[in-house]
Amino acid sequence: MERKESKGLRLLTLSILTALLFFGLSVGPVLAGCGPRDESASKTCKNVRYKALPPEVKKLMARIGCDVKTGSNYDYGYAVDLNSDGSPEYAFCCTESRHGPCGMAIFGKSAGQWKVLTDSMHGMDDGKTPCYGFVVLKKKSSGYNDICVDDGPGVMRFKNGVYNAE
Repeated sequence: MERKESKGLRLLTLSILTALLFFGLSVGPVLAGCGPRDESASKTCKNVRYKALPPEVKKLMARIGCDVKTGSNYDYGYAVDLNSDGSPEYAFCCTESRHGPCGMAIFGKSAGQWKVLTDSMHGMDDGKTPCYGFVVLKKKSSGYNDICVDDGPGVMRFKNGVYNAE
């Protein structure tokens, strides 16, 4: 009897561990292989809504055809300082999706003008975690932190004024 209970307990433990492993790999940011997180830059990340974006960013979003605005299901994004200048860049939903993540873009200032730093990442939100779906990495390229994007291109580096997949 002790042998059956021990075997049953092992099977239950194995099942639970397998479920946890599967669940852990299927949700949240992809961390494996990204590199170390920049804790100080990550601490600057804050959730933002469309109405909190600078007017110049909203104008740029309209000019490039973003369809996200106040009240949308995809009215979310993040303010995060990616170049250590004390001012945030904005990762914000630009295009709505019928299902799943939005098409997110990162907007930042360069030479005093707002521009699109990348428009090739998916935006995800859990309603509480700033920078959900991407990790700000310690490594920098051209003065900007590299980022690792979940459900998308993976590690992105800043080069020639824009973020590109590795």
